[in-house]
Amino acid sequence: MTATAVRSEWGVVTKQVRAYIESRLGAPVAAAEMCSGGFTPGLAARLLLSDGTRVLVKGIPDDHPMPAVYAA
Repeated sequence: MTATAVRSEWGVVTKQVRAYIESRLGAPVAAAEMCSGGFTPGLAARLLLSDGTRVLVKGIPDDHPMPAVYAA
């Protein structure tokens, strides 16, 4: 099976969403590395936080038919 999705870039994530992500993670994002490919559209990024923590963040637009799959 071949990955078919086109991923969003970190830069297109709104300031409000970025602020929410940073508040949940407890530190500002220092760098973002996008994860290409996949089977659903949306964000998939490896984030480096200012405190040195590394996390994987995934998200999908709320008007997509599969947002429940991404719910935490």
